[in-house]
Amino acid sequence: MIPTDAPTPRPRRTALLALVPVAVLAVLVAVLVGTARTDASSASSASSASSASSGAATAGARTPTLPISAAPAFTLADVRDPARTVAFDGHPTRPTVINFFGAWCPPCRAEMPLLAEAARTHTGIDFIGVDVQDVRSDALALIQQSGMGYAAGADPDRDVVRGYRLRGFPTTVFVAPGGRVAATHGGQLFKSDLGRLLDELEAA
Repeated sequence: MIPTDAPTPRPRRTALLALVPVAVLAVLVAVLVGTARTDASSASSASSASSASSGAATAGARTPTLPISAAPAFTLADVRDPARTVAFDGHPTRPTVINFFGAWCPPCRAEMPLLAEAARTHTGIDFIGVDVQDVRSDALALIQQSGMGYAAGADPDRDVVRGYRLRGFPTTVFVAPGGRVAATHGGQLFKSDLGRLLDELEAA
């Protein structure tokens, strides 16, 4: 028997109710921590995507070039035979296409057979290749595989690239007779693009 003068025990329900605020606080802390981790992960993913996009702009993406009105002259060592030179005097008497490429550039490799074919079929237009900062053996292999029949000069230090104010590769410059730059195409050329640009160049 419990003595009548013994203190009455407090109900367990009161103790449980006292724990409720603590439990709620713990849940809120867990939610806030989880949200912070999610935000950090999202920011990291966005940063990675931005970096990948920036890298793609160097080779293949449609990147703008700084406008030039006249095509600068240049003389380069011939990729096929370094003892010879490939020259562009800046004042061509015929329409001229100058393609800046590198064997290290996948879109350059992809468009090369198209340019090689265009040079064979558009006999009224001169084509010149500028091989940018490349390994000569790799460039020679690309020239052979693509069927390129026109001259290509090596630009190992990007001197010509700077003269033409290029920002990405491949880039193709379409020069009208006399040296005026009729158009500049940054990024990989596709058949429809090239056909239109060659037609416009011939009409310039």
